[in-house]
Amino acid sequence: DLASSVKGLYRILDLVTEQGSGGLVDKIIISQNSLKAFIDIVCPGAYASLTKVDFKALDQYIVKPVGVYGSKEEIVRFLAELRVVDDALAAWLLTDPSTAGPMTPTLRSGLYLLRPTEPFGQTEQIFVIYWPQENTWDDSAPPQVCWNRVTFMRYLTKMCDQVAALISSTHAKTIVWSDVDEDEARDKDDEGGRIINCVVNRTTIQEESVQVREGFKVTSRHITYAEPAPEASAELGPTKPSLLFGEASQGFMTMQHQAARRISDVFKARSFTYLQLENDLYVMSDRLCLSESLDDEALNILSRNGLKRRFPDGCAKWAHDSDAVEAQCKRMRADELGKMRATLDKEEEKWTLAIHEAIVDTALSFQEANATVQPSLITMIPQVTKKLLGLIRNIQEDTMKERITADTESREQQEKRTLSLQFIRHINELTNQTQQRHTFFIESVAENKSYYSYYPLSHCKVSGARETQEDPMTCFTIHAMNLTEQDRHNLQLDASFIPSPRFRSEHKFRLTQGCTVLYALRAQLLEDEKLLLIVTDRIGNLMVYLDHLTAIEAAITRGRGETLNREKIGQDFVLAFDESKRMLSIASSDKLLLHIFVHDDTRGFQAVGSSINLTQWYKEGTSIRHACFVSGSEELLLVDSQAQARIYSLVTSQFRPATLNLHHVPSGVHPTPDGSCLLVSYDHEAGRALTAYHWDSFGSTEGIELDTPALPVGEPFVVTSLISGTTVHLLWLDFSATRCQSYALDITRRVTELMFREKVGRRGSKRAEDATAHNCLVDCHSEVWIRFPVLAAVQRETISPASLRSQKRLIFVTDRDFQMFVQHFSDMIYTLERTSKKPTGDALRSIKVSAVMFSVFVQELCGTTPWNVSQYRAGEWIVDFLCLIPIHIAVMRDNRFIPLKDGVYSPELESSLSGAEVNRIVDSISFGWYESLFRSYMATKPVRVVSSMGEQSVGKSYALNHLVDTSFAGSAMRTTEGVWMSTTPTEKELIIALDFEGIHSIERFAQEDTLLVLFNTAISNLVLFRSNFALNRDIAELFQSFQSSATVLDPAENPSLFQSTLAIIIKDVVAADRTEIAREFTAKLQRLVQDEQEANFITRLHAGKLAIIPWPVIETKEFYELFPTLKRRLDQQVTTHRAASEFLHKVKMLMAKLKANDWGAMSQSMASYRSQLLSSLLPNALAFGFQEVNPEREPLKNLDTNIPVELHDTESRFFLTAGMAPQPEVREKALETLQSSWERYHERQTISDSEWVEALSEYLQGIANLRIDHVQEWLSQNLARFQTGHTSVEELRRNFEGATVDLKSNVQLCKLQCGDCQLLCIQSRFHDGRHACQTNHQCIYECDFCRETTDELRECSMAAGHAGKHICVVNAHLCGKPCKFDGRFGCVHQCTKVIGHDDEHLCAASVHASPCFNHAYISLLTVSQPCSLSGFKLADGSDYSCPGFCRIPNDVDHFRHECEARLCSVTCQLCKRLCSDQDHMHGLEDGAVHLCGRVNTQEHLCSAMCSAQGICEIETAPHSIEETFTSRNQTFQYVKVVAKRLKCVRVLPPGATKHTGSHNHSLDKKVIHFCEARCESCGYFCTLPRGHPQQEHETLHGSMSRTRWTIDGPDDGTALEIEGRRLFTNDEGAPMMCNLVCRAMGRHVHIDYCRSYEEAACVGNDEIQHITKSLRPHPDRPKDYITHNLFWKRSGFKDPYSREEQAVFAKCDAMCSGPEHSSDAGSLAQPSYCTLPLFHPPANLNAGAPAVGYISNDGHHFTCQNALVMQQAIHV
Repeated sequence: DLASSVKGLYRILDLVTEQGSGGLVDKIIISQNSLKAFIDIVCPGAYASLTKVDFKALDQYIVKPVGVYGSKEEIVRFLAELRVVDDALAAWLLTDPSTAGPMTPTLRSGLYLLRPTEPFGQTEQIFVIYWPQENTWDDSAPPQVCWNRVTFMRYLTKMCDQVAALISSTHAKTIVWSDVDEDEARDKDDEGGRIINCVVNRTTIQEESVQVREGFKVTSRHITYAEPAPEASAELGPTKPSLLFGEASQGFMTMQHQAARRISDVFKARSFTYLQLENDLYVMSDRLCLSESLDDEALNILSRNGLKRRFPDGCAKWAHDSDAVEAQCKRMRADELGKMRATLDKEEEKWTLAIHEAIVDTALSFQEANATVQPSLITMIPQVTKKLLGLIRNIQEDTMKERITADTESREQQEKRTLSLQFIRHINELTNQTQQRHTFFIESVAENKSYYSYYPLSHCKVSGARETQEDPMTCFTIHAMNLTEQDRHNLQLDASFIPSPRFRSEHKFRLTQGCTVLYALRAQLLEDEKLLLIVTDRIGNLMVYLDHLTAIEAAITRGRGETLNREKIGQDFVLAFDESKRMLSIASSDKLLLHIFVHDDTRGFQAVGSSINLTQWYKEGTSIRHACFVSGSEELLLVDSQAQARIYSLVTSQFRPATLNLHHVPSGVHPTPDGSCLLVSYDHEAGRALTAYHWDSFGSTEGIELDTPALPVGEPFVVTSLISGTTVHLLWLDFSATRCQSYALDITRRVTELMFREKVGRRGSKRAEDATAHNCLVDCHSEVWIRFPVLAAVQRETISPASLRSQKRLIFVTDRDFQMFVQHFSDMIYTLERTSKKPTGDALRSIKVSAVMFSVFVQELCGTTPWNVSQYRAGEWIVDFLCLIPIHIAVMRDNRFIPLKDGVYSPELESSLSGAEVNRIVDSISFGWYESLFRSYMATKPVRVVSSMGEQSVGKSYALNHLVDTSFAGSAMRTTEGVWMSTTPTEKELIIALDFEGIHSIERFAQEDTLLVLFNTAISNLVLFRSNFALNRDIAELFQSFQSSATVLDPAENPSLFQSTLAIIIKDVVAADRTEIAREFTAKLQRLVQDEQEANFITRLHAGKLAIIPWPVIETKEFYELFPTLKRRLDQQVTTHRAASEFLHKVKMLMAKLKANDWGAMSQSMASYRSQLLSSLLPNALAFGFQEVNPEREPLKNLDTNIPVELHDTESRFFLTAGMAPQPEVREKALETLQSSWERYHERQTISDSEWVEALSEYLQGIANLRIDHVQEWLSQNLARFQTGHTSVEELRRNFEGATVDLKSNVQLCKLQCGDCQLLCIQSRFHDGRHACQTNHQCIYECDFCRETTDELRECSMAAGHAGKHICVVNAHLCGKPCKFDGRFGCVHQCTKVIGHDDEHLCAASVHASPCFNHAYISLLTVSQPCSLSGFKLADGSDYSCPGFCRIPNDVDHFRHECEARLCSVTCQLCKRLCSDQDHMHGLEDGAVHLCGRVNTQEHLCSAMCSAQGICEIETAPHSIEETFTSRNQTFQYVKVVAKRLKCVRVLPPGATKHTGSHNHSLDKKVIHFCEARCESCGYFCTLPRGHPQQEHETLHGSMSRTRWTIDGPDDGTALEIEGRRLFTNDEGAPMMCNLVCRAMGRHVHIDYCRSYEEAACVGNDEIQHITKSLRPHPDRPKDYITHNLFWKRSGFKDPYSREEQAVFAKCDAMCSGPEHSSDAGSLAQPSYCTLPLFHPPANLNAGAPAVGYISNDGHHFTCQNALVMQQAIHV
């Protein structure tokens, strides 16, 4: 790519080729990487991605663009003047791409930005260069090239006010200037331009001949000898490309050997249903490698889901042994407890005596010291003894019980663990005994319980990997050759045309090494992208596959091919295949047997009779060397070893009389696909010779020698046809030039042919007279004006008044005819206005046109002086041209709505989204360059959506362009495919234009039309439906798709959708017919409304708003005058999209729901998506105060307006357990960082430490509240447009409340005394280890004694926070002797009394505490007593014991042991936060309630489930619950519905654990609970309230996953094809939807199980017909045919089809067999149905002929003519 070689050149619009429905098409797209490079140069950092561009930052820069287009030579010359290319680069730029090899550097056609100089300050002077294709400026260029030229010129002239056309001298000489004056031009007859005379000519009868011409040459880097892989064996054959056979499809195949390898699919906590765990995850079949870390719960899950079935004995033994261990440990625990109680009973007497004596001694000594003690104290000794004995007994029992329980549980766990390890090793050993390709490693398995529902689908999360051992493989790649849409068109008109094909698409498949593709025989490309593949296995048997290119790999893997035994067909054989007949011939060379097979899409290859013995026609010893079919017939050419060629007829089972005697056995025989002749090739030393023999004169001529000198000897070649059996080419691969070449064969036969062509008069066609060569260099402007609007009804207003616009100029840079350009340009304007009547205003005449020499142009623009041209803000200018480019947003394939990513269809992305939930699909949708506009730059602007829809080729895109100034149909095909989107910014709003492909086309299914209409009507504000009324006056058929859509998505459930006005535009209506046509349309629509009533599509889809607009004929003044009227109608529409970002969210959600077939309410889905998004951002929001942290910080924003949430917040980072790693070190580090941010952090010890800690705590709580308030406001703004009560929103609020408590808890301080000093601990309340004050524990003051006695100031050596005076060295100023209580908690060790004091030594500590001991138990208990807050039951039934120990001094009387904790350490019984009670021991109180927060303020949400009857919420695509439908030839994935039971949303009052009243999921008094009834076919729940008065249930219906198909045919292999899907008996009904399948089938019956005990009871019922034969499924159960009406009555659900459809379904499905009703090449089938009811008795033939039509012999009435009386031969 030469773009990177030109200094300062950036590609912004690229021309790429993509596969369309009609062939390859050119498509203009944004070149992302190059645009990024340009923006990064202008404004570094503004471009993060295509979907994230900061256009506002770009607006700080000014650009002054000048457009440049013209001859390549002059553009290169201009680049050389700018000194951005040298001579060598200029030569590369001028190289013809058509003659260059694949490795030759080229510059692709497109629009480029060129920065030739450094910017002047903030101003960028740039050129916008249109680099053309090789033949862009040829007036005779192909239409697709012309279309590209017009589109690029449209963009160029819209981007630049000043444009220069650089015209080379060669091109300038050929420009033809009109010499007709204006008056003559006005009167000149326009017949030559308007009327193209054509004629059908009969070609003259010619002699048989074959002429050889040079064909095409197409290069590919893959056409080369491939280097063999190092590990590949030499026996594996050549690794070079090989041509594929193909009568109408072409391509080549490459191969690459792949060594054996192991592939690992690693998954972590992947969610699976239990059904998947058993079936899809191969628990039943793989080699298992179970991790020894799996716990019993995981083993039980695996055992229940496959393991028990696979290893019943092992699983049973493990379960039995585990139960035995549990029972044994239970008995052991009971025994130990019994022994413990017996021991305590024995020691009770001894302890009674010891306690009594200890109390008496204590009482006596106490009485001696206190004479005032009452004698009654002695009498209380027995009572105190008894109480203390009971207390000691309880302590002993609890302690020993805990020990016994712990010991037995530990033993039970150890023994169970030993059993589990033995079980795991046993399973692993058993699976290792057999060789398996797959190894399933399971690291962990855990249940994943989702919402409670009526129909629970249990899930589990599995972590592990699945390794697959792949054998050595050979990878084959099919490189298919494609023609452009234009080449196909040209070939249809002119068979002699030489196209320019390309290799674009690639498809891969693999075979195990040892299987061989029979290159010399058949690897053949068929039409519709199918492949015939014949391989041999290691034994030598043949495997024949025929499938789609995308499915051939699956067909090989699943063995969906025909196996042919080598012994049956012989060791030596030749193959032949005819595409039109799908007939395969295998001729056994030595056995002289002929095997014929015919392929059917339903049954595959089927043998045609037995093998044909050819020995009677051949002498002994003769063998067959070659075979081929006479194309399109059932005749087979056989060439034997005697060099005789004969034709065998499979119809007559005889050889033709004629025999062709060849010179010797040829190297190959090739029939031409047109069925005209045979090509025979001979290889000899001198070269390769080709001889042609016509089939019509077979055996009677010597043949025609063909001149093919370039055909290589020994290399295979292919004879093929590019278009439908015509235009025969001979292809071969030229490895030296890495290309595929062809010879074109012009074959004439002795037949008369008819040819349709343009009539050429005596002087040639009129167009030939006016032919020009390169006038399009000037006339391209006129082409733009004709195809696109000059003055659209809606004007773009992207460019603000701040930009300085200069007069538009067009400069022609040439070397001649300077004076002619101005007049010619004026003539173009006049001609446009005269012929098209298009409004232009002064837009064209105000353009200043001039012509100058190249030197003058260069002097003006290549100098250093600033340009006098229009200047724009860079952001606005880039946005303006981005909005010009339409983007492809969706396509329809296989009855599916497929959203695109950045305008491109990706099969890999589509495959990855199979079965995905709606939210994941939303994340995958991207609108490319429009994302940044909608999200940020224009996020707050309201949006109006106008769309264009209708029949094919009625000018939908043209009308939309002229209404809102868009550029549709300029980005791809001339016929729109799928849905395209463009944007027109105005001052007040954004106009979004959607261009839809035509409906009711033969390529589309009815369901695809329905989905397109549904998307259109749901999102649009104004729908323009263009109709070709003269061709289609059947209103019901015309709007069938609209009526069908009215039954799919309920508008009542989606109030923000379906608010458009439907404007029916009837094209080409002359003024005289306007009233009559409007009246006719109105009358038919009135009948439609009367028939459908409330179900009519006008009411349901368009809120009853419709307008009928008879549109005038094009190229009249009136045609364009109606566009402003449409604009006014658009302005009057209700604004349903209040902001661009809201529209973006809504349209993505709608597209995702259509893709997932999710027909639930949009509001519910949008709220769910927003809640999920906010939930994912919430951890960052709370921890950092930003939405995103990496790669760059993004503030908390309103996601609908992209405006930051302005609320004061701290810059601090908080620790969250939910969002960050739960390591205590991380939490403490984060808290320490927060503390250090306090401005008073360094003032510690200057005030009371308790006061300082409280101030710090208040600061931490304050900044935490700032963050919480900020995030709460962020959540409120982003949830404001969603109604309260949505489950996902409430769940988000619950999560937020939990996270805020988590955040606050993590900044709560411990506040207990430091373990090393007298300061308070400021670690987290939840910290581990010792208490720490986070200081050096040293007092910061100077010694008080030194200050008083000396001038020397020495630091205090006491611990921080000590009591008393500050002392440097204690024994220097005070006593310093050891404290009496040294060693106790709180002691500072040295006596602080004056030197020489007489009393006991005491330190400065106010409290001395020693561990509390029970003196009566001192001999047994030598540790601190546990905190008394132990061994009591919590509200949930669990036991709680405080881990602390008593800290009360033993010399202080106390009746319960209290640890150092001051606050309650029990979790809240409602939310699992810590209890807020200030009393650590309050849990011992009777009926204690543990609640967080202040008792009178903290509310809690009820955690119970809603208890009301009915269904709380119906979710249609929940949590990736998908099922897989599998038939014989396809796989279809779909989603099911789940009825959810939601959590109660009622608030528990402060201090309460329950609320009054029942549990309910909503506070709305009008809340409804849905009916539990569900459709028997699709499983969708009734959407009406429970107990609804309506007799019938009602729902939206979905995939018929609960049904089975029954096909009434000769055998189980009979298939029914509906909407492109082949269905067989017993297949699931999932691919079709209840509310669409009947319409797809037309007149039909349903099948139900018979409800009568006797067959006779079914007779006489006009809605039932008993089936006498057995049908699957359940062939033993009798069945009935029933009518559509009865089927829906039995279902109990409302019939979802229109009344008109119901009336059709009630009619008989018999069809007239007349040939006039069949389809042919020019028309679709027009069946004639019986007019009688479905199960009518035979009509009476003797009752007389009906007034219309006839009665058939079997008693049906048809309205057509009887085929028998028309004397036509019919097949019976």
